[in-house]
Amino acid sequence: STAPPPSFAQPLLFPMSSSTIQSDWENRELTEIVQLNILQITSFLNKFDLSTRSKLAKINEKLNSLERTLDFCETAVRNTGAGVKAEGDK
Repeated sequence: STAPPPSFAQPLLFPMSSSTIQSDWENRELTEIVQLNILQITSFLNKFDLSTRSKLAKINEKLNSLERTLDFCETAVRNTGAGVKAEGDK
């Protein structure tokens, strides 16, 4: 019969040297630092996205308002010009 798989509660069959353990801790620490930095960058990018969308929406509203005002002014100038021509023709 085959032997049962080793349990995690059992001691390691091959003990790790102190340099291997130190290296493992350093790798884990580096991994944690990288993960933390990724989370900070992600948080910054999400905040930047929200801020940028809000500012662009405000600029879009102002641009739409300016376009309506310009359309109104162009229409007023055309109508004024047409009225002047009609009076000059009489």
